[in-house]
Amino acid sequence: MCGRYTLKTPASKLAEKFVVPNLPEFSPRYNIAPTQTGLVVRYDETSVSRRPSMLRWGLIPHWAKEERHGPPLINARSETAAQKPSFRDPLAHKRCLVIADGFYEWTRKSGKNIPHYFQMNDQESFAMAGLWDLWRSNDQDHTPIETFTILTTTANSLLETYHDRMPVILDPSDQEMWLDPYLVKPDLLSPLMRPYPSRKMKSKPVSFHVNDIHHEDASCLAPPEIIENESSTGNQLDLNL
Repeated sequence: MCGRYTLKTPASKLAEKFVVPNLPEFSPRYNIAPTQTGLVVRYDETSVSRRPSMLRWGLIPHWAKEERHGPPLINARSETAAQKPSFRDPLAHKRCLVIADGFYEWTRKSGKNIPHYFQMNDQESFAMAGLWDLWRSNDQDHTPIETFTILTTTANSLLETYHDRMPVILDPSDQEMWLDPYLVKPDLLSPLMRPYPSRKMKSKPVSFHVNDIHHEDASCLAPPEIIENESSTGNQLDLNL
């Protein structure tokens, strides 16, 4: 799965890498959590170009009667997304790149949730396969909400020790195909939703500081021994959203 991730790369570098003009600067994000906003890139048919957007993480299907119709849909299984009512239409018509430069997974040891950070070998940013949707309330005064979810696949050999799932990380050569608005058949997209090669990734244990979703600073990536003696609540994974 993917429940937390980072985006620390400067906007200017992201704009060049993902071909998105006029990407405004933003503060580094060390602990992006569900219900918070994340940077996605979509294809804008009006301007025939890529467009960056800040959307809320946790997909709300356009047909939902209420904004909170259940737990936030932060992940979607790529193998079954085409059959699920919440994801079927977005998979065909509303795909996006979810931009990140690393993500977290946890292992349980001695009663503690031990966080680990996963990134590319070169520590560069990458794109996770995402779906987005637009939800409108029946209340005319309510602002429409755009949300996204991250697709997952089976874990590669690096991740499988920590979790049996991992985010679908798109190879740079596949990103244009993923955004192609004329490609609507799920079977043509299936080959893109595969485990990313473990040889291109690396991991490291990090500070318990990241376990609390309210922590958004660089200490989230500190070596674990630095906070070993802290009397924080970080020994337990805080998923209170």
